[in-house]
Amino acid sequence: MAGYRYQANRTLEVLPSMLVRYSRTVDPQFDFNCKLRFADNAGDKVWGGLSFRTNRTFVLMAGLKLKNLLSVGYAYDTPWNYVQNFQSASHEIFVQYEIDRKSV
Repeated sequence: MAGYRYQANRTLEVLPSMLVRYSRTVDPQFDFNCKLRFADNAGDKVWGGLSFRTNRTFVLMAGLKLKNLLSVGYAYDTPWNYVQNFQSASHEIFVQYEIDRKSV
């Protein structure tokens, strides 16, 4: 996994990243991601992003980070290959709480 955080201006961060998965039984799979994070004056952050997987899956995601401790988010995955004949899109909701902000 590799990524970079680019501070475009005072309120906008661009976070491109890539993930490589490898297994002996399956071809390597790559995820290409880009997340945009917007901060307001109170330090709360709203983010949205896109992801594309080489197995032809497309992901839309969005979330909100409150007070640097609590995050909530949503992702929608949809396959664009033969799997779509057997599986519909999936939904994911997450909640994250950071216990020790100094170590992050």
